[in-house]
Amino acid sequence: MTPQAPSGNDAELDERDADLTRGDAELRQLRLRAYGPDADIESDPAALARLRELEGVRRAVPAASSPGTTLAEMAGSSGPPVPPRPPLPVSSLVAGEPGSLAATDPNSDVAAAASAAAPASAQAAEPPATDTPTTTSGRSWARRLGRWSRSPRAIAVAAVALVVVLALAIVPGLFTDRPDASLRVDPGYADEQLSTEYRLFLRQIGADMDDFMRFEDFAGLQVWGTPTDAPVRCVLVSDGPQDVRALSCIPRGLDPVADMMVYPGSPVPGDLEERYPDAGAGTAVRFTLSGDSVEVRVVLADSELELS
Repeated sequence: MTPQAPSGNDAELDERDADLTRGDAELRQLRLRAYGPDADIESDPAALARLRELEGVRRAVPAASSPGTTLAEMAGSSGPPVPPRPPLPVSSLVAGEPGSLAATDPNSDVAAAASAAAPASAQAAEPPATDTPTTTSGRSWARRLGRWSRSPRAIAVAAVALVVVLALAIVPGLFTDRPDASLRVDPGYADEQLSTEYRLFLRQIGADMDDFMRFEDFAGLQVWGTPTDAPVRCVLVSDGPQDVRALSCIPRGLDPVADMMVYPGSPVPGDLEERYPDAGAGTAVRFTLSGDSVEVRVVLADSELELS
């Protein structure tokens, strides 16, 4: 029997299949040059442009093509092209930097190229991806936390933030309503002024140096404050001429409150340890300028506290 020559339709289908095969092979080769271990496409602008064109066509095929439509026909069609997704830098994709498409989108073109470049044995051993968006996002946060936790500066910032949060959350509940001491203006210091260092510092926050008065000492600590009619109400606690331990300044009409904490590794200020033998790291002292007196409240480190 004489073999029947292929019809015109069969020949056209064969030609389309051949074009599709050639287009897929070209796309695969270009992807290997862009995303494979020996990537060199950055030095070939024409190849890079062709890769972007074919990938744009590939993304448009599910929505715009019919069976038998080839990559070549899609790339050369006269209709308006589908705008391709902006490509990520090739160097970051190859290097596997955090946030790259290959690391977060298992269905992306980059992931497909990486799969094509991987050995067959590795693909067979790798279990199928079952990640949901939630688990992928969790891994992304875990990577960020890992990088952040290795930074000494980030650790220091976190430590300071933790101390501040704990102080703000705990200190207000430590002190009782009844003060441990009430300090009055000391007549023996009526004419004494703050040192130059203090005056320059307080001037920057709008406090009038001439308004400051010296109160009675508390456990070897010098206490300063302003009267009720001063434009800015301040209370200041010092342990020597150049050692400010606590300071608070607020507008007139409010009572300034200054808290002094004893931190681990730092000496107990003034004679606080002589007055309170159990004073140590964790001890808190609050100075409140109320009217014409300064109220002092002390919470020792080993006190059994009822936080409310």
